[in-house]
Amino acid sequence: MGLLEPIPQGILVLLKSIGISEDAVVVARKTALKPVYGIPTVWLIATHDEFLLCSTHKTRGVWKKFSRDTVNSIRVEMSIMRQKFLRIIYRSLDESDLLIPLPNVFTDVDLDDLTRCLNTDSSPSKD
Repeated sequence: MGLLEPIPQGILVLLKSIGISEDAVVVARKTALKPVYGIPTVWLIATHDEFLLCSTHKTRGVWKKFSRDTVNSIRVEMSIMRQKFLRIIYRSLDESDLLIPLPNVFTDVDLDDLTRCLNTDSSPSKD
């Protein structure tokens, strides 16, 4: 499926409102994360400088935003229930790891490409 899914219009509007153009996005993938009842499933958006977890919710679109500089590494792990998730490990020991469940549509190749891009800031082709 690649690293760039078609971004919902609501998220494009949100990104534009915070000064991020669609061309700046290097990763856009829907996750399986639903942080709170009533909030739509969260999307992982990455640019060269930062990561955003956002949804199409009208008033709470950005769930979390953090700089690449604050991240030590990102890796894929699997729960004992065979649910794959991203573990974002921050540089600061005061910050807990962030776990982002992933939908089952991710292939092993997708996961390898995703972690490589997220960890190295290498842009995928938009083809």
